[in-house]
Amino acid sequence: MSSKIKVDTIENVAGSGNVSLGSGHNLVVPGNITGSGTATITGDLTVDTSTLKVDATNNRVGIGVTSPSRKLELNNGGTGNLVTFTDGVATNFTFKTDGSNVGTFGTEAGSTHLAFMASGTERMRIHSAGYTTKYTPAFYAYKNDGNYTSGAVDIVWNQVVHNQGSHYDNSNGRFTAPVAGVYQFNVMGSITGGAHNGSTHRLHINGTAQAAIWPIFNGNDNHTSHANSFLISLNASDYITIRSASASATWYGGVNSHNYFSGFLVG
Repeated sequence: MSSKIKVDTIENVAGSGNVSLGSGHNLVVPGNITGSGTATITGDLTVDTSTLKVDATNNRVGIGVTSPSRKLELNNGGTGNLVTFTDGVATNFTFKTDGSNVGTFGTEAGSTHLAFMASGTERMRIHSAGYTTKYTPAFYAYKNDGNYTSGAVDIVWNQVVHNQGSHYDNSNGRFTAPVAGVYQFNVMGSITGGAHNGSTHRLHINGTAQAAIWPIFNGNDNHTSHANSFLISLNASDYITIRSASASATWYGGVNSHNYFSGFLVG
C-alpha cells in the first residue's frame, strides 16, 4: 500500500529554512523549477547529457561534451570545437577539428607576448614591443675553398649556414618550395673560363631556365663575378637551382661572403 500527500505549496512557517529529503532519495520534478535565490550544487551538474556538463572533481565545464578535458571546452557537434584553458603556466585557445589540434594561440605566464602555434609548435610571435617574428622557410649556403663546379651543370653550394625547415639540399643545390608563395633568391659566384663574361648562368625552376645571371665585375685574371636577386612565384614542390650553361665555365669555391646562394619565403 502506498500513500501520497498532494499539496500546492510547501512553506516554512517562519518564511525561512530548508526542505530536506533523506539520504539516498531524489527530488523529481516533471515540470518547471522557478527560483529567485542562489542555487548551490556541491557535485557534478549535467544538463541534457552533453548540453552542459560541470565536472566538480576536476573543476571543468563542457558545452556539447560529456567529459570536458580542459577548464572550458566547447563543441559544436563534432565538426569542430574550441578549447580554452588556463593551467597556471599558460592561457591558450586551441582550435580543433574532429578531435585533432589544428592551431593554438596564447601567452605564457608572466609574459607579454602572443604566440601562435600549429600542432604544438610555435610558428609566429607578436612581441610586447609590437614587432612580429615567424617561422619562415629560409636558407643560406656557400661553396667552401677548393670546391669547384665545372661544366653545364647545376651549381652546388655545399656549406650550409642556415636552413630553416631543411628545404635546401646541399647534395644537389636544390631549394624545394614547401608551400605556394612568393620567394626571394640571391646568388653570387666567381666564375672563370669559357664565355664567363656573358649571361651564361641561369636560375632554373624544375629544371627549366627562367632568368639569366649577369656579370657585375670582370677581373683581370679571367675571373668574373656574377650576382643577382630574384623575386619568383612558386607552387608547392617547385624546386630552384642555379645552372651554368657553359661547358667550359667553372664556379669557384671561396670566402662565403663572395660565393653564396640564399633564399626565403616572402609571403
